This record gives sequence, C-alpha cells and structure tokens, in this order.
Amino acid sequence: MSFVAGFFSAYQPLDRREELQLQQELSILKPDQLREKVMQLTNPFIELGIRKGKEEGRFEGEVELVLRQLSRRLGALPMHQKKVIRKLDLEKIEALGESLLEFNSRADLVRWLKNNTS
Repeated sequence: MSFVAGFFSAYQPLDRREELQLQQELSILKPDQLREKVMQLTNPFIELGIRKGKEEGRFEGEVELVLRQLSRRLGALPMHQKKVIRKLDLEKIEALGESLLEFNSRADLVRWLKNNTS
C-alpha cells in the first residue's frame, strides 16, 4: 500500500483544491479504523504538498528580498527588469543577491542580467 502512495506522491501531487476535497471526503469516512488506513495512504501526498509549498515560499521570499535590495541600491526598478528577475531560478536569484553588493549603477544590473539569462 505504501508503494502505491509513494508512486502517486511522486507523479500526481495534489493541488490545494484537491487536498481540501480529500480532507472533506475523509471527514465522512466511518469507522475510525478505515479513516486511519486512508490517512496512512494519503500522508505522502500531504507531505509532498507541504514540502512543495515551503520551497515555493522560500523562493518567493528570496526574490522579494533581492528586489528590495536592488531598489535600495539602485532606485526603483522598471517593471520589465522585475519580470526578468522573477523568472530566474533559485540558484540565479542567490547569485544575484550576492552580486548586487558590488553594483554601483543600473548598468551593472543590466550587464549581470544579460550575462545570466538566456
């Protein structure tokens, strides 16, 4: 049974709406032993959703921090630069966060983005 749950955890994660629907359906199961068996099967789904949510939250937090730091260092950024920065992966966001400490002008940011985006 746990093998099946692991398979679905890896290949078919639930979105928030599906998680809520699952919780609602589980709440009507009787008796408690049956509910417990189903919960053992679904826990990997929930854990995967939590882990994914934490990763997304960390990424968003890093992006917002880098954008705030850039704005403080260089002034308000144009929307198109913010969009480019938001499309970077986590590794590039972290690299930008370190590099921005050496930026003296917007030209430095433009050069960094040109060298680090496709």
